[in-house]
Amino acid sequence: MLKEWNVKNCGYLDYSEVEQWLDDMTIDFAKSRPQRAEVEYIIMEANSDRDEVHGPDRTYQTIKSTTILPEHFGRAADAWIEYQEALPQIQAIFDKFDRDQDGVLSKEEFQVFLTDLNELEPVSEEDVATVIKNSDIVGHGNIAAINLPKAIAAWSALDKKKRKQAEATGSTCCVC
Repeated sequence: MLKEWNVKNCGYLDYSEVEQWLDDMTIDFAKSRPQRAEVEYIIMEANSDRDEVHGPDRTYQTIKSTTILPEHFGRAADAWIEYQEALPQIQAIFDKFDRDQDGVLSKEEFQVFLTDLNELEPVSEEDVATVIKNSDIVGHGNIAAINLPKAIAAWSALDKKKRKQAEATGSTCCVC
């Protein structure tokens, strides 16, 4: 299956080949080519077991030079298909909360989204930063569309943890 996109015949997909593969696999043919954040995210997901890719010293150049090996192709495919299936819901969220329409949710825009998700209960800047840190695997410091499902899952886990802590201490405040 890789042979169609492995134009350099090196046994793995490099950044430009991954970008072409994602473009060919895009469900919405009206959509433009995959965005940089999408390509980076898929590469990172495919290589989720490689510490050198996920380490604190990663940079755009590190990600761009990372390849997808045949044994990691399934992870990449699964991540892209899941994202493509969720894209209509993700796009609706971005239409509502990406006020400057730059294609990412800034910390401030993401905080407004989380507050909405939290039934209009305020969400602290610290919690926003924690969720972004736990879901922005490429390290841009914001939430791209492809990061949103992971960000929602990170928020849900944090909210659940804080609620349990509040119950254990008898506090009436859940997430502040």
